[in-house]
Amino acid sequence: MAMGALYELTSPFILSSTFAMYIFLGNEMTAPIAFSAIILFRLLEFPLMIYPTAISEVAKVWISLKRVEKYLLAPEMNMDCVKKVQEDQNLDPNCAVKIENGTFYWELEKKDEDEEKDEKKKEEKKKAEEQKKAE
Repeated sequence: MAMGALYELTSPFILSSTFAMYIFLGNEMTAPIAFSAIILFRLLEFPLMIYPTAISEVAKVWISLKRVEKYLLAPEMNMDCVKKVQEDQNLDPNCAVKIENGTFYWELEKKDEDEEKDEKKKEEKKKAEEQKKAE
């Protein structure tokens, strides 16, 4: 509810501030100037409200494209490591994939700066509590 009120009050506040600054700078406010300004503000209101969302979506698209690029440029699987089984061999019907002597790895994601700061704060807090207990 507060965000809705803020949204509704933003446009009139900006318009009023603009009119006040126009008058403060020594200009005369006439009806044609005021109505033209109101119309222009109304025309620009929607694009200006959507602009932050558009920037966010463009950033998401950029990140997604980088992920797809990384996937597509990844090295191909070494087919020498894959053994295909013939249908005539006796297989366990409950087993879809069997891995023998497998080695798996993945890259750890870097922690966000905020997460690192939170961990440091927790460590400092823990040390302070330990010092208080020691005293």
